[in-house]
Amino acid sequence: MKRRTRKRPIQLVTENGRTIAVIVGIKEYRKMLDKLEDIDDLRVLEEMRKRPRRLRPFGEYLKDREARMRIGYRPDHGAGS
Repeated sequence: MKRRTRKRPIQLVTENGRTIAVIVGIKEYRKMLDKLEDIDDLRVLEEMRKRPRRLRPFGEYLKDREARMRIGYRPDHGAGS
């Protein structure tokens, strides 16, 4: 049986009659972060789609890759590291 959780109300923090902060539960905060990350991912994807694609033959890619491997290129550590 799924336990029912109580949703906490959002609390507004005001100063001089103006809202300066919002207090939300951690679950709501994490959901908001997930949604913002999704929106950012979509924005990045849209920008990538606007750029021209650089396509090359697979054989050319393999030759370039082999050359990089010979000189010790590792993309996660930089060249020659």
